Amino acid sequence: MKTDYYYLDFLKFLDKIDFKNKNVLDIGCGSGDTTSELVKRGAKVSACDIIDGRKPGNKNSFSFNITKKDNLSFPDNSFDIVINFDVLEHVEDDLTFVNEMYRVLKPGGTAYVFTPNLFRIGRWLRTLATGKFPEFPMLLGKDELLGDCIHLRERFLVNPDFPKLR
Repeated sequence: MKTDYYYLDFLKFLDKIDFKNKNVLDIGCGSGDTTSELVKRGAKVSACDIIDGRKPGNKNSFSFNITKKDNLSFPDNSFDIVINFDVLEHVEDDLTFVNEMYRVLKPGGTAYVFTPNLFRIGRWLRTLATGKFPEFPMLLGKDELLGDCIHLRERFLVNPDFPKLR
């Protein structure tokens, strides 16, 4: 079984945050593994995704909502913390996405946004070993609802600089 060191580092980062009794929104929760980790750390978690991909063991430990791509179905100022792990690179309208995160955050709240590093060492080592650089866009699969599953940031090699939000 392959060890996901990137995810293990992410979990170590979570250990540094006080989630106890905080209202937390996990956007793009996928299987619910990260959401379950937040619950273990004492958070009151709401999770959302555009499809329900939760593992059976993760279905009862937190509230879940199906969410439209560009609209979070939560009231303004609802959460102390908004978190998303490897989601932003899949979003077409990233500015709207970030504005929605800001909208649902309570004043003084914190958003944690994690994205994969296009220039991570593993990719470069693989390139050196094989002599091949991965083509972009990298088609990771096809989904009936999602369409082509790619990392949009890799596809367009975008390094967005966000204007000041509100």
